[in-house]
Amino acid sequence: MATTNVLADSIDAGPDVDKIAVMPGDVIEIHGTYGHSEGMESCALMIKRSVLASHIPTSGVDQYTFTYTVPPGTGFTTLDIVYASSAKRYMLVRKINIEVLAEAPLTLGPMPPATYADIAVKPTKVASSVIGIQGFLDTDAPIVADAGGSITLPVDKVDGGAHTFYAQSIDNQGYCYRTPSAIFSLPCRVKVWISPVVTITKIGQLNPVYIKFIPGFTPASVNYIVGTDTLGTSTSAPWSTKIPLPGYQTGDYTLYATATSTNGAHFKSDPVSFHLINEPADTYNAAHKR
Repeated sequence: MATTNVLADSIDAGPDVDKIAVMPGDVIEIHGTYGHSEGMESCALMIKRSVLASHIPTSGVDQYTFTYTVPPGTGFTTLDIVYASSAKRYMLVRKINIEVLAEAPLTLGPMPPATYADIAVKPTKVASSVIGIQGFLDTDAPIVADAGGSITLPVDKVDGGAHTFYAQSIDNQGYCYRTPSAIFSLPCRVKVWISPVVTITKIGQLNPVYIKFIPGFTPASVNYIVGTDTLGTSTSAPWSTKIPLPGYQTGDYTLYATATSTNGAHFKSDPVSFHLINEPADTYNAAHKR
């Protein structure tokens, strides 16, 4: 089952028209914004003049989300988004033409192992009606497939963690089909730790902080961040540093690093937690025999 997202904009000069191709069981989500400032008091999702769902704004401007599960069978149907005013005037603002297919026009092969080299995702099926294919990595701009339908994901600028990818095809009638999303993970390129490993440190400065990177990655600069404050920067090796903590009170904090690569990409490490005690260095050392 795939989810096809369709954006329903606020009122404009005329209705927007979408063409999407789906499979039985797919879920279509329609999102939009409207409100009293536009003279509208409700909106509805309709099919063949029957109301499937409605929404009444709770503030001056409100957002709505409608969902529609595609029933069994194939063929064509249309969903309408209609706004209604207090004077019982109705305005069609979004028309979604739907083609329900028996078979998906585009299927993708398995995701290759996730590394920091570019990932090429290849289709296992492309219908003869398909005239274009694009890939979407997270919320970035679309990636146009090559002549063979392969989509290359430029992960050299992608940070560690979970990422979402899906592809979209368009056929010769203008209908767009979206594949189910694939989720893959990349390890963090940057790792930081405090040496010696501590959970308690005195006010004044954090013990030497060390950092390492995945093989083959050399940053242009590294920032060390406690909470939301950037408290240290390194621009050359060795990348270890002592981080001042002026004005910080007793409490629990987290430290992480962000590395900027030579091509301008930013990568974030996992956080390291530590506990801070608000004591002068001499008092701290005497009490803790350091």
